[in-house]
Amino acid sequence: MSVELSPTAAFRLLIASMLMLSVYFTVDVELRRYALQGDATGLALEDGATVQIEQPIDGDELAMRLGDAAFTLRLLGVKAFDVTNEPGLGNPGQRAVDQLARLNGRSGTVRSDGTTLDRNDRLIAALDVDGEDVGAALVREGWAVVYTKYPFPDLDAYLALEAEARAEHRGLWSSPKATERAQLMRASWEADE
Repeated sequence: MSVELSPTAAFRLLIASMLMLSVYFTVDVELRRYALQGDATGLALEDGATVQIEQPIDGDELAMRLGDAAFTLRLLGVKAFDVTNEPGLGNPGQRAVDQLARLNGRSGTVRSDGTTLDRNDRLIAALDVDGEDVGAALVREGWAVVYTKYPFPDLDAYLALEAEARAEHRGLWSSPKATERAQLMRASWEADE
C-alpha cells in the first residue's frame, strides 16, 4: 500500500524533519558541552603552564586538564560558528571542531595570566601546541573569525591572517552565506561597543 502526499504535505513533512534534526544536533552539542565542561574557578595556572588537551567542546573551546583538575579553555581572540548542517554554509563550525580534535591527547602551553575567566567559568587564553598558536591556525585556515569585541595582544596579527584567508577564499570565506554571517557577527560586536 502506498501513500501519496500532496506537495504541500510533503513540504511540511520536510520542514518538520529539518526542525527535528536541528533540535537533535543542538541538544547533542549542549549535552556534550555539559558533560565535558570543567570549572576553571580556583585553578592555579601560570602563564606558560603545560596542559593536557582532552577534546574539543565546540570550535573555539576545549576540555583540558592540568594534573587532576579538569577545566574548559575558551580560545582567546577567535569565534567559530556553531556546529550545524545548514545548507549553503559549508559547516565551518564542524570543520573547526575537526581541526581541534586532531589535538586530542596532546600537550599544549597556555598563554594567560591564569585569572581571565568568562561568565561560564571558562579560562580565556591562547593555546600553543608544538610552538603553533591554535587560535591563529583556525583563523588562518578560515574555520574561525577574529573575535574583535575585546582587544587582545595578537589582535593585529590575527586580523592579518583573517584577511589572507578571506582573500584566498579559505574555509568559511569560500561560502557567500558564511561570509555574510561572519560580517553580521562582526557588526554586532562593533554595535555592542
